[in-house]
Amino acid sequence: VYVDRSGELLSLKQIFEAMKITDYDLNIDMLDVHADRHTFQRFDKFNSKYNPLGRNHLREVFLKTDNHIGGRFFAEILREVMNDLKESRYQNAELRLSIYGRSADEWDKLAQWALHHGLTEFNDNVRWMIQIPRLFDVYRRHGQLDNFQTFLDNLFRPLFEATIDPSSHPHLFVFMQSVVAFDSVDDESKSESVCVRSRLPGTGEWTESQRNPPYAYYLYYLYANLVPLNALRRERGLQPIVLRPHCGEAGPRNDIPTHRAAVPDTYLAQVPMSQWSPLSNNSLSCLQRKSLASTFHANRA
Repeated sequence: VYVDRSGELLSLKQIFEAMKITDYDLNIDMLDVHADRHTFQRFDKFNSKYNPLGRNHLREVFLKTDNHIGGRFFAEILREVMNDLKESRYQNAELRLSIYGRSADEWDKLAQWALHHGLTEFNDNVRWMIQIPRLFDVYRRHGQLDNFQTFLDNLFRPLFEATIDPSSHPHLFVFMQSVVAFDSVDDESKSESVCVRSRLPGTGEWTESQRNPPYAYYLYYLYANLVPLNALRRERGLQPIVLRPHCGEAGPRNDIPTHRAAVPDTYLAQVPMSQWSPLSNNSLSCLQRKSLASTFHANRA
């Protein structure tokens, strides 16, 4: 189920024997994937919670779509969740999958995985949301991208091609009928040096590996590409893809107007909105009671 750095192929039994853990030892607490007081304002520790038992190779085996076993275990876990939703009849979910923009075939691989494992058969209860990590600088340092335009091409070109000619990406065309939204995700607490009066490099010119484009830069180009894509999808009778980025938990204040501009209906109507997640915010970024109090005083002002 896993190929280690030396190239050795390991079975699931070998992996657990190396960790000296049996199936009788396993329990929810041992998995240690829940956010706790140690993750507060520590995005790095929060992100490490995606590793079951603190082991990144278990994350690779159980929670990836493109691993050595073709994402089989991840799909089986998801099917169990989806079957529960189907049996309950009145519960729905919007599940997340990641597209990174590192290569042009990511979309096709993800769509093939979803269709091969029958994950698009639960459309009455489940929709997909695609989250796009803001990690261009990391990919650039590893030589995976030449510039930011390549990142955008990898994200959007397959979608345009599948919409114009479904036979060019048959699996992707079917999968996209279950996709309802995009999100933009990353550690908001990382500092950004943004000067609105200075000209930022164009997408083909942004080749820096030590400086990541700011939040507003990502959001502008995501929105700018979704507008023509959605116009094309509406023309062909396909549902549009909504941009629903989240921000404000730990980032700078200028992220908020950027977010509102990226969601035009809210922006044009000038409807301010704040929303907290008691589980996420209280464990990761800011205490809910403090956020509510600051918003109350700001509204009074």
